[in-house]
Amino acid sequence: MIPASPVTTRPARPAPADRLATDLAELRRALAPVAFPAPRDDLLAVLIGRRAPLQLLSRVGMLGPDHLYLSVDEVCADVLRRARPAARR
Repeated sequence: MIPASPVTTRPARPAPADRLATDLAELRRALAPVAFPAPRDDLLAVLIGRRAPLQLLSRVGMLGPDHLYLSVDEVCADVLRRARPAARR
């Protein structure tokens, strides 16, 4: 008799809203040492240096390249604003 192989299940993917909330919390932690004001490219450099997840790099990479962010709150607000239309699809 051949033994049955164990059933493996993949962990459930978080809902988009949960993923966004998690990303924003991770972004706040990762950008804590940033001296604001800072442009997008400086934020990306910090995230790369801290080995942030690709998802965070992607979210920050979508921000305006010429905008000077005054705080982590402003960064998160812009990430949230840009993510909302995609979440509704």
